Amino acid sequence: MTWQIIEVYNDAHITQYIRRTEVPGGWLVESVFDRIYRSTARNPEDGIGSGSGLTFVPDPEKQWQPDVIATVP
Repeated sequence: MTWQIIEVYNDAHITQYIRRTEVPGGWLVESVFDRIYRSTARNPEDGIGSGSGLTFVPDPEKQWQPDVIATVP
C-alpha cells in the first residue's frame, strides 16, 4: 500500500499530517496529530496529546487530486 502525504504541519511542539491511499471505490484518508508541550508558568495547561483518524472517502472516478507532498510505502 502506497500513501500520498497531502498535508503537513510541523513546529517545535506540534506535528500533524494527512495522507491518503487509493482503494477500490475511493480513498482511505488518515490524519495524525501529536502535541508535545512542557508546562510553563505562562501556560500551565500545556501537555502531551496525540490522536489519529481514518476514514473512507468515496471517489470511484478518482477525481480528487490534491497537491501531493510525498509518496511513502
